[in-house]
Amino acid sequence: MIVLYAEDLVDFDVLAKVGEEWTELQRSRNNRRKRIVVTTPVVTDTIRIIAIKGFLGSKNPRPSIQEIQVYAKP
Repeated sequence: MIVLYAEDLVDFDVLAKVGEEWTELQRSRNNRRKRIVVTTPVVTDTIRIIAIKGFLGSKNPRPSIQEIQVYAKP
């Protein structure tokens, strides 16, 4: 499970590297949540988050992620 905390993240993609290929875990458009949870059965040691667009009128010109938490089952 991946948890993203972002104040102004509207459009984004979350990917995981499986072997040599990138697998899309979640594609989100028009997000309004500040806490975003991505659940996946994929086992990986590399994730990629592509921040595409933030809220219009935000203080930051580019979308930002304040915190990323990654959880794994033991």
